[in-house]
Amino acid sequence: MSKRASALALTGTAFLGFGIVTAGIGPLLPDLARNNGVGLSEVGMIFTALFLGAVLSQFAAGPLSDRVGREPMLFYGLLLMGAAIAAFSLARSFDVTIGCAFLAGIGLGTAELGANVLIAELFAERGVSAVNLLNVFYGAGAFCGPALVSLSWTSWHTGVPVLWAGAVVIVIPAPFMTGRRYEIASPNARPPAGRGPGGAVYRSSLMWLLGAALLVYVGSEQAVGGWATVYMQRTAGLPLSDAALVASGYWIAYTVGRLAGAGLGVRMRPGAVLSAALCVALLGVALVNLTPGSERLSVIAILITGLGFGPVYPTAITIVSRAFPASAGGAVGAAGALGSAGGSLVPWAVGFVIARFGAVSGARCILATVLALIALCTLAQLSRARRRSVEAGVRE
Repeated sequence: MSKRASALALTGTAFLGFGIVTAGIGPLLPDLARNNGVGLSEVGMIFTALFLGAVLSQFAAGPLSDRVGREPMLFYGLLLMGAAIAAFSLARSFDVTIGCAFLAGIGLGTAELGANVLIAELFAERGVSAVNLLNVFYGAGAFCGPALVSLSWTSWHTGVPVLWAGAVVIVIPAPFMTGRRYEIASPNARPPAGRGPGGAVYRSSLMWLLGAALLVYVGSEQAVGGWATVYMQRTAGLPLSDAALVASGYWIAYTVGRLAGAGLGVRMRPGAVLSAALCVALLGVALVNLTPGSERLSVIAILITGLGFGPVYPTAITIVSRAFPASAGGAVGAAGALGSAGGSLVPWAVGFVIARFGAVSGARCILATVLALIALCTLAQLSRARRRSVEAGVRE
């Protein structure tokens, strides 16, 4: 196996574990609320703590990875997340649960950044396809998470073993990242040792627009996956075991979307892949809002939403990485941190709306966030085109 293939396999294994854990938490929310003695609206703070940890870690880990390399960030991030999830699964105090979720988020943000940038650098011009393929593993894990929760709940009346399994999968690649340094495809893709991201990254409107888009996107993606089970229970009257399978369906459609993104990335420019994905996502969310209470139509709408959401994150991350090849860690760290901020805020906000105003109102919130996402991505693509025009003029 080539070094590039081994890097993709190892990081893919970690992403499989990320998906199992983050998607598995959603169907477990009612159980976690009971175990910790809190209500459904309060337990949504788990998402906030998880992604808040990722926000802080990505801002710090991005520039640091430009100095020390992607592999050390992966090693420490994987160990921290695996240990924190194991502790999270055993906690019975809500304060401890939130603290463990926060530490898991720090590990998640650090390892996810290292993996995404490493694969984008290793595969250079095929970055859109490679990063989408890497994130297919996350989608596969996200499909398995709710399905395993359903199976575990049916067999043992608890879904906690799913978190244990996810923690083990996350830790498996860590030993292979010690003392390893992968050769990258482009000599300009990884900066010299000791070089930081520079001010140009933080002055770029493209980076901040894409970061804002990722904030809205990650929040929307996690809100749909995290609350789909509750939504189907409340609008279609499905039992927990069946409603959790709808969440699994969402994540498998999401994975298919990323596979499609990997294929389209070979033939289409990144901006075109992003636009196509957003159109499909908008169609799915619109149908969710038009079909509340209809079991069959709601399931179809949720699947379409997952299909459209799939390619958005890896494609956007690849665009950021290409825009700042000498400071990819800093750029992806800043944009990814904003994405994680969305993951901490939007699912909690949607859960609050569902608890106070009902599941249909939560679906309307998701529609609003997708419309905002499309607007931000449009502005980002205009900014990118303007930047290319300026650079072409300078070269001439």
